[in-house]
Amino acid sequence: VKAAPDYQGHGPHQIALNQTVRHRWMEPNKGEARVPDQWRFTVPADTGVRIDLTAKMSATLLYDGTKVADFTGGESWRGNLVAGDYVLQVESRRPNNRFDYRVGIFSDALVSGETRMISAPADLVVAIGSDDPFELYSFGAQDVRAQLYDKDGKMIAQNDERLDDWNFFISQQLAPAHYRLHIDPVGSVTAATAVTLRL
Repeated sequence: VKAAPDYQGHGPHQIALNQTVRHRWMEPNKGEARVPDQWRFTVPADTGVRIDLTAKMSATLLYDGTKVADFTGGESWRGNLVAGDYVLQVESRRPNNRFDYRVGIFSDALVSGETRMISAPADLVVAIGSDDPFELYSFGAQDVRAQLYDKDGKMIAQNDERLDDWNFFISQQLAPAHYRLHIDPVGSVTAATAVTLRL
């Protein structure tokens, strides 16, 4: 959990995917309008998303100014989102000044700018959102290899180790879509490593 207790005011604040932050809800002064806290985030590619929000809070999710969903905290909201910029408006369901809450936004697929810890053998869904060249690579103390497959199960790239290293490295240019990355340990039954996707 990446905590940011120093966030102040209603925002807008920026929140990264796969991050949980803390914030304090403040009721307005007497006679002032109630204004939701605003959290902006970017979805780099079409993917399923989970949003966690503390109970006693409510939220409205907006895309390009259009409402996507209303939901209340306490249970995770799930939905499929297209690539783009979003705003999450959050407020206490009832007057509750100085109430501390948490909000977290998590992508189902590995998206650009993200790193995930995995235990190989493992499969990751990789969401590519543009036709820009990208890099997929691992970083860890154990040897791993990887194969990248398209939606039809055709292997389109593979790598065992980069030069002078046991981590895999795949550099490719592909059409925006979802792909499957399979990671295997080499020389052991399992292997822990971090996998990163970067444009």
